[in-house]
Amino acid sequence: MLRPLKKRFLFHFTGKRQTNRLDKPEWYLSQILTWAADHGEFCDRFVQAILIKAGIEGMQARLELMRGLVQIGIHKLQMDLPSLLADDHLLTHAIEEVLLFDRELRNQGYPPFYPCILNVLTADHCFIRWIALEKKYADEKRDVLLSSPTAWKPQYPLDGDADELKVPECAEAFMMILSAMTERYRHLEQPCHRLKFVSLQQILLEDWRLCLQQILTARLEELNLVAICPIVNAAHYVVQVLAQWSMQPFFIELLEACNEMQRKEKQRRQSIKQANSEAVDPEEALFLAASETPSDESGQLAPLAEYGTLQESVFEEVSQLLERLYTDTVLAIVDELVLDFKAKSKAYRREKWFCMPSLNDREDAGLTPTAFPMLSWLQSNLQHLQEALAAPLFGTLWQEAARGISVFLYEELILENFFSEGGAMQLSFDMNRNLFPLFSTYTQKPENHFKEVKEACILLTMPHPVAWILQETLRAARATDVVTGGTALEEQGVSFLTPSQAMHVLSKRNDLVHT
Repeated sequence: MLRPLKKRFLFHFTGKRQTNRLDKPEWYLSQILTWAADHGEFCDRFVQAILIKAGIEGMQARLELMRGLVQIGIHKLQMDLPSLLADDHLLTHAIEEVLLFDRELRNQGYPPFYPCILNVLTADHCFIRWIALEKKYADEKRDVLLSSPTAWKPQYPLDGDADELKVPECAEAFMMILSAMTERYRHLEQPCHRLKFVSLQQILLEDWRLCLQQILTARLEELNLVAICPIVNAAHYVVQVLAQWSMQPFFIELLEACNEMQRKEKQRRQSIKQANSEAVDPEEALFLAASETPSDESGQLAPLAEYGTLQESVFEEVSQLLERLYTDTVLAIVDELVLDFKAKSKAYRREKWFCMPSLNDREDAGLTPTAFPMLSWLQSNLQHLQEALAAPLFGTLWQEAARGISVFLYEELILENFFSEGGAMQLSFDMNRNLFPLFSTYTQKPENHFKEVKEACILLTMPHPVAWILQETLRAARATDVVTGGTALEEQGVSFLTPSQAMHVLSKRNDLVHT
């Protein structure tokens, strides 16, 4: 049954026939698929019955026909391969068509353990070229993506919460390149060949990280915080995608294969080391043994320790580097925010807090005029960063910024000044009614992110008798029992500051300075 089909195949796809073209491998591949589909029903209805009547069990006529047709295709591809290797475009097209052919063949029920046409592509001389072509085209596409005028614009329109990650076009397209590559090598028979492609993807990801780092460094010099955000979003998005990939069964199997190969390699090195040590002079062997860990127990624990150092994901290393890139950049943005806030708060910190009249004695009770520039600047910058930065990253940014501002105001404003009753009330008003509400967009209780300032304001504004009793209690507790001091503070709503810090803050009150 296969013989006439093979004869027709050789007639059309060998020699100088017009149908035998290197640039059209899909012609003979599609012909094989057509024959397999057209003759499948005939094999099931008639040939299979003949096999059963002849007592031949465990053989399926349809699959045997497909096996024979695939063997014909394998032979044809092997004949064309030397010519294909001489031209990158022809080889690339042939690889694409062979991959499509293999996928369609499997959809028709072709078993994975039967002869596979992909094995022709994984022969050493061809596989090396395939890998090189994949890298070449991936590098070219990456460079085109990064040079596009819309490279750093969000991939999706900003419609409410539709794109919390704010993925740049170049990042989305780059991951699509890697995803398409994964689909091409997914059905390769040998794990070692699939791991070669994983290594290539790791190289491409590392090159991508270096490109992001170079662009980031250039933009950091411009001190434009909003312009940095798309790069940070790109790194964050790639890490998120790699984390999702690492949970897929395909990559879990590759990880197990990779770890198994590492384990075997370590065992091989240990056996070589052991063989070499056996060949050493007895006295030298005793000297070497004395300088190493005790033998029996360490020999049993060594494999476990080595296995513990194996990877948890095939993309673990590059993911960690990308994560460090965007984490460090977010913290750098926070540092720049806090630094600028410090500069704009200079006039506010120099207010005469020690002699401010009580709020009840003033008609113009409201925000301190010198606080307006720094607060309006902070609000504007946070709003711009929220619009430009991925939601999870901005969540980290505003919390770290709040923490940095709180520590700064506590150390450079509160601990560096003395406060009258009016000054303490004014500071509390500025913080509770103006600074904290700036962050109410991001959390229901923004004051919890300014613990130092919040509790210092409590200590500065509590009634004088209560403050005096608390101060005396803390003094007595410092000499006897610290726990008592902590309890006294908690009763006043102060749980973050230590007793010594609370004593320091209380000493900044004019009415307690000389007590």
